[in-house]
Amino acid sequence: DSVEIYIDGNHNHATTYESGDGQYIKGYNDTGLSEKNSNTANVLHAWSSITVGYAVEIAIPWSSLGIIPTADMVIGFDVANNDDDNNSGCDSQVVWKGTIDNWQNTSAFGDMKLSGVIVN
Repeated sequence: DSVEIYIDGNHNHATTYESGDGQYIKGYNDTGLSEKNSNTANVLHAWSSITVGYAVEIAIPWSSLGIIPTADMVIGFDVANNDDDNNSGCDSQVVWKGTIDNWQNTSAFGDMKLSGVIVN
């Protein structure tokens, strides 16, 4: 099982990944983090077992995507939950907005509008 975060940094909904795009994968009971281009430097991540499953936290610095965020900026964004019952690959995937092709194609990502509020 794992959670995937997808980012289309320049919000152009390209059919391939470009600079500023990212796919981050955090697995259940996994101390590591995967990213499409192995760009995990300074990305904070954790998982925790909870009563009804598990929780994942991922903090991706804008600098790791090469993005300078601004108020009201819109980027492409998606999140997926992967189910793997027997450790032999993904059995199924539930995606918020995009498709099962999110790993190679940003065109169906949802839109995320950034606020002007800075969170520390």
